Amino acid sequence: MKTRKLVYGAMIAALVGVISLLNSYTAGTFDTLIGYFMVIPFAWYGYTYSLKDNLLVAFASIIIVLFTGLPTFLIIACYAAAFGTFVGECLHRQASKATMLLGGLIISFVVNLLEVTILAKIVDINMTRDMTSAYNSIINYMPQMKKTISLSQFLNLIPMMILLLSVMECYVMLGITQIVMLRLKVPFPANFHIATFNMGKPFAIMAAIVFGISMFYLQKYQLKNQVANYLYYGSFLLFAVQGMSFLAFMMLCYNHPKMPALLFILFFIPMVAQLYALIGAFDVFTGARQRLYNNITKGG
Repeated sequence: MKTRKLVYGAMIAALVGVISLLNSYTAGTFDTLIGYFMVIPFAWYGYTYSLKDNLLVAFASIIIVLFTGLPTFLIIACYAAAFGTFVGECLHRQASKATMLLGGLIISFVVNLLEVTILAKIVDINMTRDMTSAYNSIINYMPQMKKTISLSQFLNLIPMMILLLSVMECYVMLGITQIVMLRLKVPFPANFHIATFNMGKPFAIMAAIVFGISMFYLQKYQLKNQVANYLYYGSFLLFAVQGMSFLAFMMLCYNHPKMPALLFILFFIPMVAQLYALIGAFDVFTGARQRLYNNITKGG
C-alpha cells in the first residue's frame, strides 16, 4: 500500500513536470486550460490518501515546475495544486458541497486577487490600465455614458470582475473534476447550484470585519490604497452573493427553478447588489435560510 502511494505520487509529480516542459515549448499557449485539468490528479490523490501525502506531492510538483516551467505556469501550478488539494480533502472527509463550493471560490478569488496585485508584474496584468482603456473606448462610441458612470466608478467594478471570474473558474474546475471523478467511481456532489452557497456565520464575521476595516481605511485615505479597495469590494460582494444564494434557495423552495437565473441579470442594476448584500447579511447572521427550510418542511 505504501509502495503504491509513493508510485502514484511520483507519477503525478512527473506528469506535472512533463506538462510544464510541453507548456514551455508552446510558449504558454494553453497554460490556463492545462491548469483546469491539473486539478484532477491532486483531487484524486487527496481523496485516496491523507492530506499530508497530498501536500508532499503538491510541493514536489511545484518544485519541479519551478525549475522546468515559465513563471506564469508556476502560478497556475500553485493554483491547481491548492484547488485540487482542497477538493481532494473535501472528498476524503465527505464534506458538503456547500463547503467545497465556498472553499473553492475563496481559493480562486485569493489567487486572482494576488495575480492583479502582488503578482501583476509576473503575469503582465494591469487591471487599472486595461479598464481605463476599455472605459475610453466605450466613451468614444457612447459619449453619453460619461454622464452615467465616471472613470473612478468604472474602476470600482474591478473587484466585481475578479469575483465573477473566480466564480466561473471555480465552477469550471469543479465541473471538470466532477466528470472525471465520477468516471473513476469516486463519490462527488451531484451539482453546484448558486442556492447551495452559504459562507456560514464564522466566515461571515471575518468578512464583516474585513469590510469594516477596509471601509474605514478607504474613507481615511480617500481610496488611495488598491489592496484595501479590493478587500472592501471583495468582502461586500461575498455578502451580495450570499444574498443572491438565499433568494435562489427561496425560489427553489417555492418551485420556481428558472427564476434564479434572473438574479444574475439583476445583479448589474444599480443598488440591487447593495440589496443583495443586506439580504445576505440578514440570512447568515439570523439563520433565515434554515428557518425557511424548516417551515417549508413542516408545512409540506
